[in-house]
Amino acid sequence: MRWATYFAVLASVLSVGLALGVSMPLVSLRLEGWGYGSFAIGVMAAMPAFGVLLGAKLSSRMAAWLGTANLMRLCLWAGAVSIGLLAILPSYPVWLVLRLMIGVVLTLVFILGESWINQLVVEQWRGRLVALYGCSYGLSNCRAPCCWA
Repeated sequence: MRWATYFAVLASVLSVGLALGVSMPLVSLRLEGWGYGSFAIGVMAAMPAFGVLLGAKLSSRMAAWLGTANLMRLCLWAGAVSIGLLAILPSYPVWLVLRLMIGVVLTLVFILGESWINQLVVEQWRGRLVALYGCSYGLSNCRAPCCWA
């Protein structure tokens, strides 16, 4: 088993969880501070979910076209750039597009990581390592105060 590849994929899913888990409440708080109402905040919160649907539809075609490792790298860079642009471009319409893009690229990372993990692990370790992968994502994506205790 290639442990370095496993831990690289594990780190990628940690970044997905952190990007989603940290950006969602911060974006909502920023929009509320700018005076946007609950409907506008709800639309913004829904954009990554629309991105998830779009990313799931595109994942297999994009992986076949670019290759799994290249697509994973591209998506991680695109996600990092999108999160960074949220900090420097204070525009609601731009943020809608960025949040949609975040949903797409982070879904692609999650899907690619999930399939890559299943290909990497040996049968005797599969349950433990897939569980570690899932727990890493779940813990990094935790936004509720009860999860911080």
